[in-house]
Parts: sequence; structure tokens; C-alpha cells
Amino acid sequence: MRATFISSPHFAEHSLGEAHPFRPDRTVLLGQLLERQGWLGEAWMSVVEPDEHPLEAWEHSVEAGLIDALQRASRGEVDAFLIARGLGTDECPIFPGVADYVALYCAATMTAVRLVLEQGATLVFNPLGGMHHASRGVAEGFCYVNDVIIAVDALLAAGHRVAVVDIDAHHGNGVQDAYWRDDRVLTVSMHESGETLYPWRGFVGERGEGPGLGFTVNAPLPAGADDEVAITAFDALIDPRVRAFAPTVCVAVVGADTHRTDPLSHLQLTNNGMVALMERIRGYAPQLIMLGCGGYNPQATARAWARMWAAANRIEAVPDHLSMMGGVFLGAQDLEGGDLVDMAWRVTGADKEAMMATVAALVQQAGQPG
Repeated sequence: MRATFISSPHFAEHSLGEAHPFRPDRTVLLGQLLERQGWLGEAWMSVVEPDEHPLEAWEHSVEAGLIDALQRASRGEVDAFLIARGLGTDECPIFPGVADYVALYCAATMTAVRLVLEQGATLVFNPLGGMHHASRGVAEGFCYVNDVIIAVDALLAAGHRVAVVDIDAHHGNGVQDAYWRDDRVLTVSMHESGETLYPWRGFVGERGEGPGLGFTVNAPLPAGADDEVAITAFDALIDPRVRAFAPTVCVAVVGADTHRTDPLSHLQLTNNGMVALMERIRGYAPQLIMLGCGGYNPQATARAWARMWAAANRIEAVPDHLSMMGGVFLGAQDLEGGDLVDMAWRVTGADKEAMMATVAALVQQAGQPG
């Protein structure tokens, strides 16, 4: 195994604004936690900084108009052209260095691709990436440029068969749209239903068109879904379809905003459920790229991502030096509250029965894989 974690002191230099929920500096908390747990020090692991690439490097995957708009925004320009490209909104505000920020997270994702293609890496994690809402030409939903598309395009050009497995709380609409008619890419997304959460899409009936029919898979979860509901839906709707597709590379968008403490979704997963999902995802392809995406409780997100990184590396979630008392693992208390491993949490009673019935109806609607 060859695993690489992508990190840079520049990750924390950018801010979308004090009141904005998206916090690039979550990656600092994650790095501190991984270092303390010793989960970057195994013989097969390395830590690298992103390669340097200008925005223009992505012109094969991003429309020139969006790149131009970002460059103009970095010069302090604000006009109707920028607004038409999704910039200068509450979702995607203009801030000093916005073009540098976008170039950084895209470069980090492309570094992951390079490590897979040129150095045979089996696992690479860019926690700053995963901007799955942007289209090729318009910024949307905190996502200025869609680095997932950049990665997939490069992997396709190298002859790979790619599955994008998205477990963020929000539907990966930008990625789905980019490969709607493409049978070389399987795009799957498990997320909170579009009935209750932005981007108000991602229903089971969205399956692709033309050559891509059947290569888009959605598993919309009812609001309030817990670990058991999510895993049941994943195992029925997503797992068999990804295994049948047999990708050579899997790109996993591992947003942690499914966590029960997240302020922007209505799901109730714990990081135990996220680890269970990663234990499935890690077996889908010989090579895996993990991209961070959402997560708006920074501490819960850092803990979840640390555990998913460990699971992807087939490391037990709790290192030997930690102690256990009454089912609660100690040792991460100084990360602004909370233990590394979440306490179990389950919805019960009529609410749980209704959620499981919803999942059963979704499975019936989706039909058999193939």
C-alpha cells in the first residue's frame, strides 16, 4: 500500500468570510489530529504539498469564462459578468486571494491524480478538495471550480474506468451533470433528500441519458436518517452497482456534514457510520482518491475525516496508547471537545420505522442493478 496525505500551510490562509459556514482551516485541525494519533507515520504513508498550477491549467475541464471571472474577482472587480458566473453571491463570495484559493485546492486534487497515475499511489487524500456543486462554467454552493471534474477528466484521459462515490450530505449535482451522458464514469451520490436540502435534486429517478443511462445512481436519505438507515440504503442502492461497474479508480467525496451535530443538514450519522461506509468504499478499486467536501462543525469534521483516513488505511480506529472506559475512547479531548470515536446514536420507534420504509420504497423504485 502507498498512501499520501496532501497538506499545506497555505490551506488555512484563505477565508470565505467570518460569517461564512465553509471553513478551509478545518484541514489544520485534521492534520493536528492525524499527527497526534500517529496516522501519518506508518511506513507506507507520506505527506506532500500540492504541486503548483495556475488556474489556466484547468482550461480543459473548466470554461474559460469562469477562469476569467475568478481572475477578475481577485483584482477586486465586481460586475454582472461575475454574478452570472456565480461569483459575488452569499454562497460564493469574492474575497482577497479567491483565485489563489481555487488554484490551490484544484492543484492539490491534481497532485492526487498525478500520484495515482505516475507513482502508483493506492490512496491519496486531499481534504481541501471535493467541490462537487460547481458546473464547468458556474460557481455554486460554496464551490468555485469543480475539482472533482478536473480529476475525473484526467483519469479518463489516462484510460481509467472511474467511479465517483459521494457521501456528502448534499447531492453532487455538478459532477452528475458533467457525466450525465457518459458511460465511462459511474456517479453515485448518497445524500439528504432534495425534498429537504439544497441543491433540491438527486432523486432515484435521475439515472443519466443516452450512453450514460444507468450510470448515475442516487440514494436520497430522509431527513433524520441515522447510521443504520444510511448503511441500509448504501448497501442496497450503491454497493452492488459500484461493484458491478468494477472501476479501476474510485474518487470518494467524503463530506462529513452528514454528522448529527452539523448545522447545515438534517441527518444524524455518527463517525462510526462514516467509517462503516469507508470500509466499503476502500474495496471498490485498486486506487482511491479521497476529497474532503462539506462539514460545517469543524471539530466533528476533523474527527470524522481522521477516522475515515484510518479506515481507508485499514488501521484500527483507536491506537494502542488510548484507553477505553465504558465504551468511550479517551485521548482526543483537547481537540475542542469530544472523543475521537462517537458514542452510538440511533433513532428508534415510529420515526425509525418510517425511515426504513422510505428506504425500502427507494430500493423498489430503483429496481435491480444493471
